[in-house]
Amino acid sequence: MRPVIQRRYYSNNITTLESNLNPNYITGFADGESTFSFTISRNNTQKGWVIYPSFSIELHGKDLNLLKRIQSYFEVGKIVTRTRDNQVIYAVKSVKELNEVIIPHFTKYPLLTQKRVDFELFKDAIGLLVNKKHLTEEGLKELFSVRASLGKGLSDKLANVYPDVLPKEKPIVETIVIKDNNWLAGFVDAEGCFECVVRKHPTVKIGYQIAVRFTVIQHSLLP
Repeated sequence: MRPVIQRRYYSNNITTLESNLNPNYITGFADGESTFSFTISRNNTQKGWVIYPSFSIELHGKDLNLLKRIQSYFEVGKIVTRTRDNQVIYAVKSVKELNEVIIPHFTKYPLLTQKRVDFELFKDAIGLLVNKKHLTEEGLKELFSVRASLGKGLSDKLANVYPDVLPKEKPIVETIVIKDNNWLAGFVDAEGCFECVVRKHPTVKIGYQIAVRFTVIQHSLLP
């Protein structure tokens, strides 16, 4: 039996909570915490395919107010609470809202980490959906190609649909100078860690050593 996943919808409409968030802060935070993705699945009733695109940010429930402010900034999307682990998820899934709100924001205020690669691929996918190219065989193959380059790629089941389709070439994201401290504040909010570590130390008079540190950890593309 599948486990029952309980969800509580905090907002079907946009919250009235004032945002006051700088757009570069939004991008910096998204560089650390957001996900650009889309799934492809069979439509058994119409014998076709259904595409579900999504821009999302998932946080612990204690940060619900921040998600509400991000939602208020974009003025689109919904917030859901996953009660089994007290996670809150802000997601925008409408193709129209993704095309008219989310993509223009990250085009004007670009992501600086390698997450921009995901965004550029995601933008290509949304373009195919907006122009209805996914309704043609050629366009659907192109969409499969884009999906193959995102995240963990295509599942074995989807890969067998078009075995000749190759993953779309990923754009190269060059190192970009951080020009706005608001981006840095958003990124640190997402990825920074402030620690105070106390450990036993025999050479210290009081028997303990105290270390404070600020860290940001990222995946490395270097071998």
